[in-house]
Amino acid sequence: MIFLIVQLDTLRVGDVLQIDFIGYNYQVKTIIDNDGYALIQPFGYFKLANVDLISAQDSIFQKIKDIYPLAKISIIILNKIPPKVYIMTNKELSAVIDYQKGMDIRFVLFSSGKFQDEKVERVILIRNNKAFVIRKENYDFQLMPDDIIKVYLKEEFRWQDLLPFLNFLTSTISLLILFGIITPR
Repeated sequence: MIFLIVQLDTLRVGDVLQIDFIGYNYQVKTIIDNDGYALIQPFGYFKLANVDLISAQDSIFQKIKDIYPLAKISIIILNKIPPKVYIMTNKELSAVIDYQKGMDIRFVLFSSGKFQDEKVERVILIRNNKAFVIRKENYDFQLMPDDIIKVYLKEEFRWQDLLPFLNFLTSTISLLILFGIITPR
């Protein structure tokens, strides 16, 4: 007995596909847009992001079976976009990293050298539109493709941040003295 093990690729946003309708000499090249849909002319849009190849073929066939009842569909991934992990700080998108199986939060945060453990106040993991607060003892939490790590850094006090306020305060006091509203002693 022979077993055939096939790893099914999951289609992702940004993947470029070639779809062949075998037996009808028809071929379409398309890209999966940011909403997860691919336009297959003349049949319309198909939700293909986060779907494996066999499911994608089935969903396309179900929609076109009335037009091409004997069609065999072949999907070829011409350009595969690797999955990413996104790191954000309080203020900005800090990094976009290619996902690798086995990655954890500690590896992503501290291997880059951008973050120091004592400056990290809180870490939130956003996965499938759900947020999880990650404590320091759980930094070995395994990441998945398209995870977003939100890192809140401890704010450092800087005197330069007070300069605009001090400038405004001295200007206001000067105007009040000039108009005689207040008098200096």
